Amino acid sequence: TSCAAVRRGRRIALSWRLERGTEAETAISSSSAKAAGWGPGMLWVPTELQHHMADEQREEMQALDDLPDAGAEELGEHWAPHGAEWAWAHDGLRQNGWVHLRAGGVATSKWGGGRWSLLRCGSTSLLLLIFNEVEHALRLDATGPPGFAIV
Repeated sequence: TSCAAVRRGRRIALSWRLERGTEAETAISSSSAKAAGWGPGMLWVPTELQHHMADEQREEMQALDDLPDAGAEELGEHWAPHGAEWAWAHDGLRQNGWVHLRAGGVATSKWGGGRWSLLRCGSTSLLLLIFNEVEHALRLDATGPPGFAIV
């Protein structure tokens, strides 16, 4: 791509030119655009389509909200005493979201639907939580009130 300023009197406009890349560049950019749910591949989504996608996500979240909470057996001995609803604090101090663990390994969060599972490691168990296409490994923090650390 290239960009040039075009002047006509006191008016200025930018003229963009899109050039075809090499086969290798095209393969790399197309494979990364397909894998990402964000970034350059999502820049030019028409407004009407954005509204339609938001409606679909809202319907999906409503359906997930009808699922029962994860039970004590699913949550395991370490996580079950603290329940299926958790506050999320990205900086570890200030809550900026929430996570709800549902039956069958389904999760709901402020950022949309996801999934979760337990990973047992000796005497402790990590909770693997995936939302927004990012996996988070959570370890219970037993030093204070119920909480977790991202490891």
